[in-house]
Amino acid sequence: MYEIYNLDYQQASNLLSPPSKRQPVWLAFLNACLSPIQWLHDLVFTDYANGSAAPIYVSSNTYNVGDRVQYTDFAVYELINALPTVTTGIDISPVNNAYWYKALDNFIGLRERIRYNSQQLVLEYALNHFFGTNFVQPGSWGAYTYPDSLVVASDYLAKSDIYIERLFVDTDGFMIGSSEEQSSDINATDTAYFNNCIATSYTLGSQYNFIIYIPQSLATSLGSSYAGTVQSFADQYVVYGMIYKVIPYS
Repeated sequence: MYEIYNLDYQQASNLLSPPSKRQPVWLAFLNACLSPIQWLHDLVFTDYANGSAAPIYVSSNTYNVGDRVQYTDFAVYELINALPTVTTGIDISPVNNAYWYKALDNFIGLRERIRYNSQQLVLEYALNHFFGTNFVQPGSWGAYTYPDSLVVASDYLAKSDIYIERLFVDTDGFMIGSSEEQSSDINATDTAYFNNCIATSYTLGSQYNFIIYIPQSLATSLGSSYAGTVQSFADQYVVYGMIYKVIPYS
C-alpha cells in the first residue's frame, strides 16, 4: 500500500540522465543536488510515517553529524553540527539548536498513532509504548506470591507496567426533592416553588471513570509533573467527558 511513496532520488536521477551524462562526476553532482530532497522525503514518508528507532540520548556518548537520538520529551533530534571537544560549561543536549535539529515531535509513527483510541487494551499498549515500559498481552500468566487471603484466578494474570483500572460511576448525582411531598411541580417552561426544594448551588464529589497506574520509577523519572506528562499523551485518545487520574505504584 505504501510502496508508491518509496522513491530513491539517486536511482531516479541515474535513470533519467542522458546516457552521455551518466559519468561518475555528473551523477555525483546530481546526487549532491538532490540529497536535501531525499532527506525531506525520507523524513516525511519514512520516519514521520513509520516512526523512528533512534536510541535514547546519553550525555556521555559520542555523536557524529547525522546521528539521531530520542530525548526526554520523546521527540527525535538530529545532530547537524559537530559537538565541541571541550564541553565544559556548554549545553550540548538536544535542546541546543546550535547543534541539534528537532526532526520529529514524536518517535512513534503516524501510521501507528492513527490506530490508537480510548479502548482499554489499545490505550494501555499506547501508553507503554510511548513511555518505554513493558506491555503484557491479556491472559498472560505472571509470577504470584501467595497471601494469607483467598486466591482468585485473576490474581495470577500479569499486568502491563502501565495499566488501567475501570471504575464504577454512580449516576445518581442530582435530586429535585427528597420526597414527593417536598418536590415541586415541573411544567413545560417553569417549576413551582423551586427555591424551596432546589438549592442554589450543589457540591458533587468528583467521580473518575478510570485510573491509569504507572510504575513509581517512571513517575520519578518524569519528575513532579508526571501526572500532567501522562495526561498530555492520554488526552489525545481518551473520549471527551471521561475523567481519570494518574497514580504511581511501587
